[in-house]
Amino acid sequence: IYLLQTDNDEEFELSQLFQDNRVQWAELNYINGIPRNPEGDPYRTWKWGGPDQDYVNQGAFAQVNLAPAQSKYQGDGIRIAVLDTGVALTHTALITHLVQGWDMIQDDNTPQDECCGPGQGHGTHVSGIIAAIAPHSEIMPVRVLDSYGRGNTFVLAYAIEWAVKNGADVINLSLGADFDSSVLSDAVAGAVDAGVVVV
Repeated sequence: IYLLQTDNDEEFELSQLFQDNRVQWAELNYINGIPRNPEGDPYRTWKWGGPDQDYVNQGAFAQVNLAPAQSKYQGDGIRIAVLDTGVALTHTALITHLVQGWDMIQDDNTPQDECCGPGQGHGTHVSGIIAAIAPHSEIMPVRVLDSYGRGNTFVLAYAIEWAVKNGADVINLSLGADFDSSVLSDAVAGAVDAGVVVV
């Protein structure tokens, strides 16, 4: 699989690629971002609090009846890859849960949840939920979105394959895309075929 790039002002039609008999398939590499509501509050999809008075009726763990589930299982021996904005790597609630991950944006081994955009903190928040729900699990942060919540399908597909190769039992994708993608569908299918749970 090759990722090709054109100049910003160059018009390109996928049909041009299909004229080459070496091309089996081709698709656009879509860039996606976090949703925004009309009021401009970028946190609407993940700002979910506890029983604090500022968060009325949002006792999330009580709502999902977590305590009985945790009496049976707490994530022992499970490695969960969180493909997101990264993680606050020194966060006191997470540091004992983290195993080595990867930053697909910077292409290094420091998947830090970075400043300063509307997506900042999303991966840390998701990891915090996982740590609370499955306290004996390992969390492997894989940064696929920037601090604005932007990413693309090619990098996401590569990250899924990377997570499988690096021992993920579960891959968490608290993100989405607006378009179908063959490369992404193939990566998810490959993970499922390898016995990985994709959420």
